[in-house]
Amino acid sequence: MASEFYAYVIIGMALSIIAITMKPLKKLMGFLIIILGAVAHLTDIGVVIGVLLVVIGSILLFTQDQPLYEREGAC
Repeated sequence: MASEFYAYVIIGMALSIIAITMKPLKKLMGFLIIILGAVAHLTDIGVVIGVLLVVIGSILLFTQDQPLYEREGAC
């Protein structure tokens, strides 16, 4: 049981790292996280988790990627 949890955590972290680098996957994961947040809103305890999921999902979905040379601090 615990090994499955750790496997899901590792897979989630790997997908998060990939989502940061690939724009289409980033948008897809943002959309899926928003849907999970909306479903989590249906329970009383899930409201707190649901709000966080919706915020994180909307950040992934609606942020624009800037080229490296336009980012602040880039040489």
